[in-house]
Amino acid sequence: MSEHNEKTHTFKIIPVSMEQYLQHFEFSFSKGAEPFSLEIIDSADVALIEFNSFEGRDQFQLFLKNSFEQIREQGIQNLIIDIRKNGGGNSNLGDDLLKYISDVPFTQYGDILTKVSKEVKEQYPSYEQEDGYIISSIYEDRKLIKPYPDSIRFLGDIYLLTSNFTFSSANDFAWCVKHYGIGELIGEETGQWGVSFGELINTKLPNTKLDVRVAHKKFYCIGANDESQHGAIPDNMVKDDLKTKNDEVLEYTLRLIMKNKTMHNNHFHE
Repeated sequence: MSEHNEKTHTFKIIPVSMEQYLQHFEFSFSKGAEPFSLEIIDSADVALIEFNSFEGRDQFQLFLKNSFEQIREQGIQNLIIDIRKNGGGNSNLGDDLLKYISDVPFTQYGDILTKVSKEVKEQYPSYEQEDGYIISSIYEDRKLIKPYPDSIRFLGDIYLLTSNFTFSSANDFAWCVKHYGIGELIGEETGQWGVSFGELINTKLPNTKLDVRVAHKKFYCIGANDESQHGAIPDNMVKDDLKTKNDEVLEYTLRLIMKNKTMHNNHFHE
């Protein structure tokens, strides 16, 4: 610490070059990818949900209802959820999906730290009587979200595909899946830490009068703390090489499913 009471912090970052970013941008959007889609891979007894955006909740809820009805009717035992291209959005969509796949009551967040300033009070009148910082815990039994009953919920094996470009609500979703052991994470570390900032307020800089937007809440993913300066860590690290046309992560996952299926069958016949 210096004589001016300044502190120096060293942070680890997830390196993403501009070349990688542009490759991802082209990879994600040049094909006009749908925000969510379902593909049935009959040969592997797999349902693949490609989940590219946490937007359009009404449509997403209908998509989930129809998709899991189809998965259940076909007796599919393996579910792959691909959020490698997902940059986030409305985290409520994550809750909607988790109700179909979690076997325990859940929450995507542990704690929320709120800074109550004059500007926050002006835009959020509910904080009018508050001052300073407010810490609120989400992790209470009465606040946990209950999953659907077994008659509706998916009961097979779940695999979640992640990448360095999995951000925001998609990152929080991955942390939740990892924390509760809902599924196996495969791919790369997500591109955002377990602690993040959000809930923007609009204000002006005092001298230049430039418009700025500043976050006034600090969100802790479930299982994260101030030391969680990293993304959600996959159980199986597989590099997502966007330079090739081969989908290494998906191919690895399909091989893993077939291996697990073979081991299960061999064990069953012993």
